Order: sequence, then structure tokens, then C-alpha cells
Amino acid sequence: MNALLFLAITLAVAEDDIYSPFKRSCVIQNRINSVTAETKNLQMRIEIDEQQERNFMDTLFYLYRDLKYATLTEDRTRLELEIEGIQKKLHDVRTHKVDLLRDIRKSADKVTQPFRDNIARTNRIERHVGLEDSGNFVEERYKTQDSIKKITEALANKYASLAAKVEAQNVVEKATKKFKNDAKKIKEYVEKKAEAAYKDIHAKVVKAINGATENGVVRSDVEAVAKTAIEGLVNTLEMKAAALPNIKVAEKLADKIVKTQLKGVKKTTKKVAKKATKKATKKVTKKPAPKKK
Repeated sequence: MNALLFLAITLAVAEDDIYSPFKRSCVIQNRINSVTAETKNLQMRIEIDEQQERNFMDTLFYLYRDLKYATLTEDRTRLELEIEGIQKKLHDVRTHKVDLLRDIRKSADKVTQPFRDNIARTNRIERHVGLEDSGNFVEERYKTQDSIKKITEALANKYASLAAKVEAQNVVEKATKKFKNDAKKIKEYVEKKAEAAYKDIHAKVVKAINGATENGVVRSDVEAVAKTAIEGLVNTLEMKAAALPNIKVAEKLADKIVKTQLKGVKKTTKKVAKKATKKATKKVTKKPAPKKK
């Protein structure tokens, strides 16, 4: 009993001299607690935005599908207005989510590693803020830049190609009337317009994504930030693409142009052949002039 009492007194006296890696000052502990609470709240708000985004995307899928089947102008107009409304709401949600992603990263950066990584794991926000002990900072930066480059190229090529197709289908009929079914001139005109549309949209997509990522972004959020940056441009393109006639219609128009051009070639060939036959006949039937004595 005396031994236990002596041990308790010894520990109480020596408490201030015992080192513990878990002991922190009130300032740092309060900061850790505030960052933990703040990042948890931001994560919950991000999840709400992500769920809203999924719901709007599902709605747009069905609206775009119905737009292809609509034949009456009244139905198409109503569907287009509804699509525009959903697109605006989706853009607002995505913009708000990007702002929250920036906020959660700033909040996590208020404390250093290992506190930052512990908070990230506790609140399950690793995909938004990253982990400092997961590797080399320089290597991670290079990987992020590479990811930005790949996603930018993929999105730029995808929507620039869509813009080229839309422009090509829009100008085919105009080119047909302008060049009077001259297949070669029509092809050159359509290719020129499509190439110009491709370059224009490609440059706009690259500029928008570079502007959205120039202040830094976590590698896992690059795609979301990039898509949000070009959303307005993409919505306009998709609306134009949905309003275009079916591909079969364009193919029929192309076949018609080719057939018309072939008919013109055949007629020209027949005329040339007839003229050549007449000239040959005249030469054969023409009597030579009598020689003078």
C-alpha cells in the first residue's frame, strides 16, 4: 500500500517533466479542431452538390434523347427551353462545387503535415486535398500538370471535332446552292469552314481550362474543374448538334450531290462525243476540190 502511494506521488510530481509527442499548445490544438470541423462541413456540402449534379445529368440525358424524337416545332421549343434551364442550374452547381473545392484546400493548408494528413484521412477528403506524405511534391506537381495537359487535349479535340461536324452539316446545303452541285468546290468549301470551326473551338477550350487551373488544383479534381470551365461552350455546341438533321439525311444529300455531278459529266461526255462524230462525218463525206488544169 505504501509502495503504491509513493508511486502515485512520484508520478504527480514528475508529470511536468514527462515528454509526450501528443501534447500540443492550446493555439495549435484549437486550430486543428477548427480545421477539422470546417473541412468536414465543406465535404458535406460538396457531396450535396455532387448528388445534385448527378440528378441534373440524368435529367439532361432524357431531355436530349426526347429532343431527337420530337418532330413538332412546339415540342422542340419546349424541350430546348427546359434543357437551357437545367443546363443553367447544372452550371451553377458545378461552379459552386469548384468554389467549395478551393475553400476545402485552403482550409486544409492552415495546418501542416502530419496534422493535415490526419484530418484528411479522418474526414475522408484525400481526393480533394491530397496527402503530403504520399510522395514527392515535385513529382506530384509534374503528374498534376501532365493530367491537366491530357484532359485539356482530350476535351479540346472532342468538342472541336463536334464543332467541325456541326459546321460541316450546316454549310453543306448552302454550298450546294452556291456552287451548283460542283462536288469538288463543295468539298473544299465545307472542309475550309469545318477546319476554321475546329481551330476556333479548340483554342477557346484550351484558354478556358488554362484559366481555371492556373491558380493550382488537386490532381483528382482536374477533370471536374476543366469541365466546369467549358460548360457554357459545350452546352451551346450540344444544342446545335441536337438540332441538326439525322446523319442519314446528310448521307442522302451527299449521294444526291454525287449523282447530280455524275449526270452532268455524262451529259458533257455525250455532247463532246456527238460533236466529234459530226466533225468526223463531215471530213469523210466532204469531197475533195477538183484540180485546175
